[in-house]
Amino acid sequence: MVIYAPNSVFINPTQPKPSNSGDLVVVYGSMKSGKTGIVIKTAKLYRDDGHAVFVVKPTCDTRSPKNCIRDRDGNELQAYEIDPNRPLDLVDEVLPKLPYKPTWIFIDEAQFFSKEIYDAVLRLLLGGINVFVAGLTNDFVGRPFGHLCLLFPLLGNNGSVVHLQAQCEYPKCTLKADFHQRTIGGVLSVPEDPVVVIDNDDTQIVYSPRCRDHFSFFCNPFTK
Repeated sequence: MVIYAPNSVFINPTQPKPSNSGDLVVVYGSMKSGKTGIVIKTAKLYRDDGHAVFVVKPTCDTRSPKNCIRDRDGNELQAYEIDPNRPLDLVDEVLPKLPYKPTWIFIDEAQFFSKEIYDAVLRLLLGGINVFVAGLTNDFVGRPFGHLCLLFPLLGNNGSVVHLQAQCEYPKCTLKADFHQRTIGGVLSVPEDPVVVIDNDDTQIVYSPRCRDHFSFFCNPFTK
């Protein structure tokens, strides 16, 4: 069993398991680092390998079409939408109604879910279901964002972490990016602006991946 990663890198998390609990994979990185692409490619890979795969995303993810996840290259995969404030609905209401038990559940844009995402993932793992989670860990100012980091203690001895980096978009920079700054109509967002602003092809909202050296909020630290 493998996890699809860019540049033909494959990570194999298979190890002897001490129990019947599920495995956890956490994928994180900046905007434009390819997180959704890995979810789509890995889910399809596992499905082709005979696994029962179920894909989930939060209802607030409007960058992708409804009931679907789409990466920036246009690749798509059907996904069930869950209220981001009610991640436990996945365990209590959605899964019991499925005609099959998934062997792998893929959760995209996990940063939008409430802190109960921890309880939902824990219950899935204890129920013997493997979980693949992808999302952001910081916002457009570089502050901690969402609850993805809460899942790291659940990795156990057989979990895997995939850290993705985008290419820094500062002119002539060749470094990799762990941050992303936001502009709207060419104007840099300020720390007081709303954290969640979805970009799409019909808006002037742009998220630009930046390395630490060229991230505006680190180059010119903001002050109150």
